[in-house]
Amino acid sequence: MQHPLAFSSTQEEAENPPVTTGLPFNKGNKPPTHSSLNVDGACKGNPGDCGGGGCIRDSKGNIQMAFSYFYGDGTSMLAEIRALCDGLKLAASTGYQLSAVYSDSQSLVNSLNDGKMISWRSYRWWREAHMLLTQQHIHFSHVFREANQLADSLANFASPVDRLNQIDIKIS
Repeated sequence: MQHPLAFSSTQEEAENPPVTTGLPFNKGNKPPTHSSLNVDGACKGNPGDCGGGGCIRDSKGNIQMAFSYFYGDGTSMLAEIRALCDGLKLAASTGYQLSAVYSDSQSLVNSLNDGKMISWRSYRWWREAHMLLTQQHIHFSHVFREANQLADSLANFASPVDRLNQIDIKIS
């Protein structure tokens, strides 16, 4: 069964849906306005197994929701743009009104803010992310890796190579 926020254009994606983890932390009835989204992508090898993750925070910086997705074979830029697109769709589907999105990928931020796509392989997700950012007037900016640690950890968690390494370390 395919994740409700995902869409696929290939038979392989339809047969192998992404591993999905969404964690709602908001116990209130209504999602807060002026939320922010931190996103990151990770790739083990380039190309190689890739995944993405991120979190939605309220205006005080409290985590409201987190996600982690495995994307399969791809590049680091593909992982970055897919994580952004998935985070934007997750926020929209759960009622969060984003005022800002943060990524530690300067290339991705420049690409979307300048309206210039980086790679034809990422066109589908780039186009959707660009449309959502533009229509909702969301500010998209670069942050250093240190300010994006949770999103980075969630993106790395999505990669099966990282999971195997964690198991090997615990066994030794």
